[in-house]
Amino acid sequence: MFGDSPDDVVPWNTDPPRNVRVEIEYIDWFSARGMKRVYGRGDHFHGRASLNMDIWRNRHGQLFVRFWSRGEEVDDYSLTIHGINTESLPDGPGEDGFTDEWLPKTFREEYESWIISEL
Repeated sequence: MFGDSPDDVVPWNTDPPRNVRVEIEYIDWFSARGMKRVYGRGDHFHGRASLNMDIWRNRHGQLFVRFWSRGEEVDDYSLTIHGINTESLPDGPGEDGFTDEWLPKTFREEYESWIISEL
């Protein structure tokens, strides 16, 4: 996951927020320059790919996402997420940062579908 500490691992099955209407839009590759990384996740499959997701927030509060893999040939995707209140999101790693309970179920399912398609 994020570091060497077991405390860095966050359960993917935590309860997502309720009453959130999220829209996911696939976009062209984006530059994360000037953005803050608010979430990251890496899923490692023994003897197979290591698949990753990073979520970035720009200074206007918009969320941008990358599904990617280093060293593996996969279909990288870039997305933007609409419908999440970004004011309450962490600014980066820390005591309350990088937790996944703010990720809506719809988005989690999108990431899981991408993983299945790449394995």
